[in-house]
Amino acid sequence: MAMTAAWATVIQRARTPLNRTAVTAGLALIGIVLMLLVLPYRMTWKNELERVEFKGTRCYITGNELQNLLLYCPDAHDPRVIVVPRDDSDLKRLNRIESIFSTG
Repeated sequence: MAMTAAWATVIQRARTPLNRTAVTAGLALIGIVLMLLVLPYRMTWKNELERVEFKGTRCYITGNELQNLLLYCPDAHDPRVIVVPRDDSDLKRLNRIESIFSTG
């Protein structure tokens, strides 16, 4: 908001005609910065994880420990985030990397 107020002040107090390209670029930069502040980081970048199947449900490995894996299962009913042992017989590794926002 402070950056927008500063731009408004500069535009209002300008003694010479302003370069429209510079003003447009500045306002676009403000818009991009605001968009990056609002969007969650994982929605835009680093949203590809290893896909696995757990009890027939599509899941992604979001974390791992020595003995356990942290799974995110977007299609599952509650809970969607679960901890399972690495050697669980219901866990099937597909050796495939994909976005957690894919639909299938």
